[in-house]
Amino acid sequence: AAERSCVIVGRCADYILRDNPDCIRILLYANKEARRQRLAQIYGIPPSEVSDEIKRLDRSRKKYYKFYTGQEWGDVHNYNLALDTDAVDLDAVTGMIEEYARLYAAKA
Repeated sequence: AAERSCVIVGRCADYILRDNPDCIRILLYANKEARRQRLAQIYGIPPSEVSDEIKRLDRSRKKYYKFYTGQEWGDVHNYNLALDTDAVDLDAVTGMIEEYARLYAAKA
């Protein structure tokens, strides 16, 4: 990130790069039903196992984030932009992120 533009997904990137003024921290979230459908569709997880898998993943992410940052995972105060991915399709979400990045860069 110090050398050139990049995208870092997860791994506490919002925390690690918190002091980088050129960093845009984005939180993507969805309600549980949308997450269930996406997991079943994309990863082929049987519907009977999806809820347990979401709970396991969320528990793991929360624990990992808390361990390395001392903060709460998913706290919107740690991000510049938070988008509900079940409100619009993913292509629209991508467009919104691109537009936000353009506006963010223009202010610099």
